[in-house]
Amino acid sequence: MARGDSFIGERSLPRWIRGIALILVVVGTIFVVIISGPVQKLEGSALVTFIVKDLSFVFLSLVAMYIGRRVTRSFLLRILPWIGAVGFILTAAVLVPGIGTQINGGRRWLVVGIFQFQPSELMKLIVCVGLPLVLVERRHYLFGRIHPVVAWGIALVGPGLVLLEPDMGTGAVIVFISLAIVWVWGINPYFLKWFAALGIVGVGTSFAIFPYQLQRLIDVYIPRLCDPQNNCYQLNQSKIGLGSGGIIGPGPGHIRSAWGFLPNANTDFIFSVIGEAFGYVGSVGIIVIYVAFLYCGMQAALNSRDEAAKYVAIGITTWFGIETAINIASCIGLFAVTGIPLPLVSYGGTALVVNMMAVGVLINIAENRGFTRLPMRETISLLGRA
Repeated sequence: MARGDSFIGERSLPRWIRGIALILVVVGTIFVVIISGPVQKLEGSALVTFIVKDLSFVFLSLVAMYIGRRVTRSFLLRILPWIGAVGFILTAAVLVPGIGTQINGGRRWLVVGIFQFQPSELMKLIVCVGLPLVLVERRHYLFGRIHPVVAWGIALVGPGLVLLEPDMGTGAVIVFISLAIVWVWGINPYFLKWFAALGIVGVGTSFAIFPYQLQRLIDVYIPRLCDPQNNCYQLNQSKIGLGSGGIIGPGPGHIRSAWGFLPNANTDFIFSVIGEAFGYVGSVGIIVIYVAFLYCGMQAALNSRDEAAKYVAIGITTWFGIETAINIASCIGLFAVTGIPLPLVSYGGTALVVNMMAVGVLINIAENRGFTRLPMRETISLLGRA
């Protein structure tokens, strides 16, 4: 599609991206509170504390979006080595017993007080921003001395560490982001074959070390082998919730999923809760909103005059698109349950803050056809006065 053929004007594109993102955050916050009320009551926890914690993450995510909107290319180039190093170190640190915290069978979190931080979420943003800058800034050196190590390190070492947590879903998302970026950049198909081969080896190794991941695929595609009261309980409850919503649903005040029938209702299966509350109309409505967001992301990439910014926009759009597709497919039984959240909607402080920073970067690219030229010190000054 040519630049002039967009359904959304170039000047209004940033407002569309911002507006869609804020709608999704508001919807997610409302449903997280609705779902968590009965759960907190059943667990004997204080709902007010939970709401304050959730709203604090929403506030931090808005700050992150503002920073992403103002970040410059030169600033990114200066901080990329440091942020990249921190991201890789934190992702590796969660694998160390005593440092990383194991929850639901995966060692993916760093816990400080009441807050949990998931470094693999930061790794997605590092790949989206870091890989395009390495490819563009050192294009003619990519397969020279050290730059191929940097490029392949960003594309493969990150997901490799994530697979060891184990978290195949997030690892796969990072691989798809990398593939989308290098494909559009124009990588030699010969290297793509090696990329695919390494991916197949990685998945096979992960299945061998963590057999439950293969079992999840078997449970989805060969349901007669799945125990409805054990492995398939969560998926069956998700389908029941979606089916009981009918065409327009009974409304958010009459959802049984909120009372513990559906495990992880406010995270991995929040799409099912929305479908139960607002029926087929609500489910399709959420999908349409995401499609509109992805369209805006691709349009921002097409409009960009900065080659690196174009690939960053493609990476972010791929990230949100893959996560949305996997999450919804998991909820309706078309794909295995992977723990991938619904972007900007599912509960999760780390994911929300990182996602909104990515949205800010996308707005930045849409506004400036690249990255803003506003000095970063002026951005920090504006943030201090806000």
